[in-house]
Amino acid sequence: MYNSVWLEDLEMHLHRFLWRDAEDGDIEEYAITRVNIGDRPAGCIAQLAMREAAKLSMFTHLEEECRILEEDSYVDDILTSHNDLEKLDENTKRVEEILKVGGFFLKPWVRSGQSGRQEHVSGKPQSIVRQSAYPSKPNERRRQQSLGGRLPR
Repeated sequence: MYNSVWLEDLEMHLHRFLWRDAEDGDIEEYAITRVNIGDRPAGCIAQLAMREAAKLSMFTHLEEECRILEEDSYVDDILTSHNDLEKLDENTKRVEEILKVGGFFLKPWVRSGQSGRQEHVSGKPQSIVRQSAYPSKPNERRRQQSLGGRLPR
């Protein structure tokens, strides 16, 4: 969650570290390029970025989903409910769409009463959690997993 938010160039310099691959190798300077869970304001930054994504003009018609992100989320948890399961599925799908535009990719949703694990029904494993969409392009996945980068000299 936190790793989805890119740091600005100025902030990146506060996250510098030195690295070398071997004891006799050259020391190189690197910097973390994304918000890290170890940063004290990381939760607040991630929450603000999620809410800002929901405020984009392309999502103004998704009032319920924007409300979910504003009122039913806390840091990296989204806790919402609805009496109609079809409506709940629509809401969660649209919440994922909003967050994807903001660079956030969700883990699988777990509903109340579900553990998120595989359950065995009559000897056959049955998945009880719907998988969310992850980047389809390999380059997108690599970019998302990248936490550090070499600083230019």
